This record gives sequence, structure tokens and C-alpha cells, in this order.
Amino acid sequence: MASDLIAHIKTSGLTLYRREAKRLQRVLVCTERSQVLPLLAAFFAENGIEPVSVVLDIADESFSLQTLPYLSKNDLTALIQRRCQQLHPNRRFLYQSMRGREKSGRRDARVLFAAVTAEDMLEGWLTPLYELAVPVAAVQSLPLLGEKPAMALSGGGDILLIGVDETASGFQLRQNFYHQGVLVLSRLLAFADSDADHFPLDFRDEIDRSRRFLSRQFPLTAQDSLLCHVFCSTERLRQSLAAIDFSGASLHMTCTWIQAHAMANDLDLPEQAGLAHWLLLAARKSPGHYQEARSRFHYRHHRLNKTLAGLSVVLLTVTLGYSLFTLLEHQRLADATVRLQQNHEDLLQQLKQLPAAPQVHGLDALQMQEWLQLRDALVQQSVMPGPVFASIGQVLSGFPLIKLAGLEWASATANRDESDNATAPEPANETTETPNAGDVRLLLHGRIVAFDGNYRAALALIERFSEQLRHAPGVAAVTAQKLPVDLAAHQAITGTADSKASSGEFVLNIIWRRS
Repeated sequence: MASDLIAHIKTSGLTLYRREAKRLQRVLVCTERSQVLPLLAAFFAENGIEPVSVVLDIADESFSLQTLPYLSKNDLTALIQRRCQQLHPNRRFLYQSMRGREKSGRRDARVLFAAVTAEDMLEGWLTPLYELAVPVAAVQSLPLLGEKPAMALSGGGDILLIGVDETASGFQLRQNFYHQGVLVLSRLLAFADSDADHFPLDFRDEIDRSRRFLSRQFPLTAQDSLLCHVFCSTERLRQSLAAIDFSGASLHMTCTWIQAHAMANDLDLPEQAGLAHWLLLAARKSPGHYQEARSRFHYRHHRLNKTLAGLSVVLLTVTLGYSLFTLLEHQRLADATVRLQQNHEDLLQQLKQLPAAPQVHGLDALQMQEWLQLRDALVQQSVMPGPVFASIGQVLSGFPLIKLAGLEWASATANRDESDNATAPEPANETTETPNAGDVRLLLHGRIVAFDGNYRAALALIERFSEQLRHAPGVAAVTAQKLPVDLAAHQAITGTADSKASSGEFVLNIIWRRS
């Protein structure tokens, strides 16, 4: 956010910059909190109050790199706003990140490798600005290393940046690995018990451990040269570490030894502040504590890529398997269709070769019901109805002038009028056979088609039909129970009968013998 004045705050002091010709010039430095209020009051009285952007350096030692790491811009903005609102509820400000864009799960999100600073930092350095009624325009965060020096040092490739600082309690070491211009690895170490003579050996062991870790996590081989820049806080420390020999290492490393303060003087404010305070390493709770803190997002991104690749392989396998199954199923259905067509043609040829079917006598609904009742009765008597119907139907097919009116089981006609049996004359040559205990008695109701009253011809036709039934398979005996005429004396002499006196109906008693 463009501002005439920018306040750069860190725990060690406050620095005020003025923007001139798109460059920032240092105009005020405060190292003691007690001096902040009078110095700022005097400066604003001389120059007038202008909008100020408060810059929070995320590489400062007051930040915890483990408290709230890898937050998106929106989450970190809300977190800092809540913290500042708790400390200064009547103030309003805007948070803004100066870090470059990172690939993340959220679109246009900026991932920060830091968290909110300590409360004493906000209380100690922001309160004087609020007391002087300075309109804070934004709270910005500087990157660990500016974009210009990072790209200039790495050339867009992989680079390992090492910062070494000598403190009163010992030595502090920070290692940052940039992969294609993106910070993906951060290692922190504090040497509290190491002296100036023994520290180079500890430094060499630590670098060897880092190279082994990088060779496992990234595509680095023994033929590759790992580009490394070592920033030292003092010239004596730089000369001491430059004497280390890395020629015997398994992974060759090209080192450049740089004194940090000399390089930082040639950079603009964001790059200068980021590079200078990048060397201020956070002290650890326990001496000698070592941490390998690879970017959590990149690790999850790598795991997500592997998971998606595995799912893609599984999906491709399932798709190919389903396609193959569908192809085989279509081929099987095509073969089955061809076989059905061939069977259909063979069946048609066989039907053409069959002889003419016998005459089929149609039955109405009532007759069909009687036949079904007869079938059930025969089944109850352990008689298969199929042979019975086949024998009677075969005989009927040879007599087109006789139509079947019904077929009953004898027990179903036990209550019928016996007068018909007493008055019906029997043919002269008909024989009577006594049924056995296991035989079944059937009554066949028939009718002569187009009966013209010539009862003698009708009797002769019925006699021939009865004779054919006697020779049918399974038939034991056939007797006439009712004939088609009931004649008077003069009709019997003439051999004719009135068509109104009889309809040509007759009933035959059939004894079916179970084999």
C-alpha cells in the first residue's frame, strides 16, 4: 500500500522510512521504547502527520515459526486483526502481506511461514503511534528473503541459503532451501555450548546432514552440484567457516561465503530488511535442538499428487476393465443372436416337414371349464389326463360330422336322470364289459353336425365312432347311454324323424382302464 511514511517495527527498535522516487530513505531510528514517543512527536511536529504503514518483519526473533505456521492470507489477516483489536479496540487498520504468491489449496492465497508476534511487540511499538494519533494505514509483513536477492542468487533454480550468527550464548544456524524460487525447507539449530574452535566441525556435520536429507527428498544425485550461499554476521566468522573442506562429501556443494551486512547495504528496504533480519535466528528452548521443518503445504501437495496419481491409475484400470467386459459382453450377445437365428431357421424347416395337424375341435368357455374339472378329477384318481384326451381326440379327428360337446367323469353325473339309459336302444352287435375296481368311467357328449332327421344314418355313424373308440389305447369298453332320436312307431317304420324331435345329440359311456 503506497504511503509517504512507513514504520518498520521489530523487537529491537523502530525505524521510520520516507518514500522518495519509489525508494525508501531512512529518516528516524528508535532503539529504546522510552525514546519512541518524544522522537515521533518531534518528527511529526516538524514534518506534519502523514499516513503510515506499519511493517511487521515475519523473520524477526519475536515470531514463532511453530505456533501458527502456513496460514493463508485471509486467515492470518483475521488473526492479526483480532489480536490488535484486543489490544487496541478503538483502532482500525488493514493487514497486507508482501510475500510472493504460493501455490495452495485456496485460489490467490498467500502462504506465510510465520505467526503473530508477541503482545509486547504490539504494545511497545504500536502504542506510541496510537497515542500520537498517527493513522495506521496497514500492517505489512516482509518475506524471509526478498524476491530480488533470492532470484539473483538462485538463478531460478535450487539453492540452499545458510545464515550463521554469533551471539553471547553461542552460535545460531538457519538453513533455508529454495526449490524453483519457492521456500520449501527450513532448518533451525542453536549451538549453545560450542566455541569458536569447535563450531566449524559442528557446522560441517550439520551441512552433511542437510545434504543427505535433501538427496532423499529432492531429485539430487552425486553428479549434481548443490548451490549454497553462507551468510555470516562477522568477517571473522566468515573466514573461519570458509576454511572447511567439503570435497570428500557424497554430494558436491558449491559454497559462496558472504558477509551479510556488506551485501545488505546494496539492497532496497524490503530486500535489505528481509535479508538482514533473516540472519536473526530464534533461540530454541533446549540447546542443540535440531528440527527438520519442511513446508507442510508442499508435503501435503506432494502427498495429494501421489494420491491423485494412484486414483488416476485405479480409474484407468477400472475403465479399461469395464471396456473390455463390455466388448466381451457385446461379442457374446452377438454370438447368441446368431445361434438364435440359426435355431429359428432350423425350427421352421422342421415344422415344414411335419405332417398335417389333425382336426382341432374348438371348446367354448363352459366346455373348457368342464374339461379342466375332468382333468382335476382324473388326476385325483391317479389317471394321467393326457393319454385320455389324446385317444379321444385322435378318434374324433377321423369323424368330421361328429362334434364333441363335453366330456365328464362318471361320478359327476351320478344324479342325472336314469330314464335315458332305460329307453335308449343299444346296437345289436355291442358288447358290454363290467368295469374293474381300478377303472374310470367317462361320459362323452357328442352331437351330429347338420342332422337332417335320417336317424338310421346317424345310428350307423355313432356305431362306427363307438367301434373306433373301443380300439383306442386305454379304452376298455364303450356303450351308448343316449342316442340322438326318440321316435314314435310310424317314424321307426319310415326310418325318418322330425328334426324338431331330436337335435342329433348322443352320450357314450367310456370305461378307461388304467395301465
